[in-house]
Amino acid sequence: MFSLASVPVIVVLMILSGIFGGGPYMGLVERFMVSHFQIYYFVIALMVFLKN
Repeated sequence: MFSLASVPVIVVLMILSGIFGGGPYMGLVERFMVSHFQIYYFVIALMVFLKN
């Protein structure tokens, strides 16, 4: 369920990355994308840890 819920977030961040590409806010959008992937990996790892 978490994977399906995170798809719209990734799509929005990809669109924002395309809009701000080469602009002054490109680094900020990239940091949001990286932090989302880190949260995603943490949640998936936590779910695996708690289920086993």
